[in-house]
Parts: sequence; C-alpha cells; structure tokens
Amino acid sequence: MIGVIQSNDADIRSCYTDFLDRGTTAQGVVNYTMLLSNQSHSLKTLKVKQTDIKDERFMECLYYKLMALSFPVKESMIGELTLTFQIVGT
Repeated sequence: MIGVIQSNDADIRSCYTDFLDRGTTAQGVVNYTMLLSNQSHSLKTLKVKQTDIKDERFMECLYYKLMALSFPVKESMIGELTLTFQIVGT
C-alpha cells in the first residue's frame, strides 16, 4: 500500500499545492479510516477521522485522488491512512 501512495505522491500532493496557490498557509495532518477491497483492488470506503486542514475543496481533491488508486492486495482489510502536509522553507 505504501508503494502505491508513494508512486502517486505527486498527484496527491497536487491537491495541497493547489490549496497553497489559493493563498493559504495551512498545514497539518489528515487522518482517514478506510476499507480496502481485494475484489476491486481499490478503497471501498474512505472516511476522515481527523484533519488539521479545514478546506472543503482540498479535502474533496484528496478524496477523489485516493479513491482512484488501485491497490494489489490479496485480502480485504481495514486500516488507517495518515497524510502529513507541511510547508518547507526554501
């Protein structure tokens, strides 16, 4: 699962860069609970457990990017996914 997230990092990160381009400087953690299906190799459910970034457009973007991913798993599973977004100085 980590490999799938890492290989799609730039696409997932685009939600945050678009959010920053709108003039905000918010940063923090987004924590999801999820159900991963072995039949469809995708997320069956994805629910926000906790978020530090309270922006509907950003959260919607993340939701659709994550729901579009394919995970080659042999068994269905439930779990948590935590994504951290922060601004790093140049």
